Amino acid sequence: IRDSVRPIFSLTQTTNEIAMEQNYSLRATRFYPDEVGTLSENFNYMLNRIEQDDFMLRQEKEKAEQARQRAIELSKKMNVTNERLEFEVEVRSRVESKLTDFQHYLNNIIDSMPSAIIAIDYELKVTQWNKGANNITNIKRDDAIYQPLEESCAFLFPYLALITNSLEKHVTNKVERIAFSNEDEKKRFLDITIYPLLDTTRSGAVIRIDDVTHRTQMEDMMVQSEKMMSLGG
Repeated sequence: IRDSVRPIFSLTQTTNEIAMEQNYSLRATRFYPDEVGTLSENFNYMLNRIEQDDFMLRQEKEKAEQARQRAIELSKKMNVTNERLEFEVEVRSRVESKLTDFQHYLNNIIDSMPSAIIAIDYELKVTQWNKGANNITNIKRDDAIYQPLEESCAFLFPYLALITNSLEKHVTNKVERIAFSNEDEKKRFLDITIYPLLDTTRSGAVIRIDDVTHRTQMEDMMVQSEKMMSLGG
């Protein structure tokens, strides 16, 4: 009787160990070529399938865990990148705001000058136009900017060679007492000074135009007074 129940006890012990340890590498022992022996073989065959499935399942779990870890790392990197981009955007926005404010500040300074200030590039196109230039020519900034200089300041056409000389040779040139008048205006006198722009990636120049009508009239009056005094003497 003991020998006849031994295979059943062994099979039962094996199933208990498998259930407790989750160790599917264990195998039942076949003692005799009978029904219990056949059951043990079928049980071992089932264990082989379960072990294979368990191995594949563990591999898939490992892959899933690796993918999850990579996703976590990628998410962290993306968060860091997003924070960096947000910081860069904020910094750039601040810089652009400061540059805009500084540009407005410079424009206000230029517009506050009594002289007409006209900046040109190497192609003789207008890049800056202040209120003084507007007052002398009666041409608005938006109509003059990026346009050829001779279109906005036709009275400068005779002096284009002098302006080109300042651009090419980086020298300052000046023309005094140019007679100038707009429509329905009395004749005025202008002093023109051309300053080359230095330390720039592209050549350019700044043209300063000063209305010297009052000074010219005073000088002429002084000359006339001196002549009268000489005649009187």
